[in-house]
Amino acid sequence: MQIHISTETKTRLANFKYAIPNKLIEDEEAERRRPSSTSPLTKEELIKIFDRVWEHYIHFSLENAQPCEAQFAFDKIGKPYCHHVDYNQEHRSFRIHKLNLEFIAQLKILSKDNYELTQLWFVSSKDYNPECMPICFKDVEEKKKFQILAQQLNIKDSDLILELIRDFMRKHPYNVTSNSYHLYSKED
Repeated sequence: MQIHISTETKTRLANFKYAIPNKLIEDEEAERRRPSSTSPLTKEELIKIFDRVWEHYIHFSLENAQPCEAQFAFDKIGKPYCHHVDYNQEHRSFRIHKLNLEFIAQLKILSKDNYELTQLWFVSSKDYNPECMPICFKDVEEKKKFQILAQQLNIKDSDLILELIRDFMRKHPYNVTSNSYHLYSKED
């Protein structure tokens, strides 16, 4: 299977986390690709990011992925991006197991075993894994501060987040009768 990718497609996909999630790139790159960045990534930097992510994570998984129906892709990717689904192209669903990331690729068939990648969507786990909840920090600096705190406490940052949430829930127990949580007021 030969997959061609234009430089325009590489730059477009590398610039958006709907295609390449922040988990696959460096923190500084993620910060610089934010629309509010004062130092946006150049076209050349975006191509390098795409090529690195393609070689390390996506290429092998996509080559071994099975085709899926366009409607499956439409249903999985969500409203903001579903208008980009082209029902005349081939779609493939694949997972990067070691990172637990799911993707849908859209491929234009050029000839037998010869394709052009036209779209790539990261399937957000919050929509399809009921046990997960994404945590978004204000910025990369705040996230790094939290990671340093977790490191100083000798605990993984994800475990610290979970412990903080569980501690909060213990302090505000669920009341089965009223089907709500008891949020203590200052009088309690």
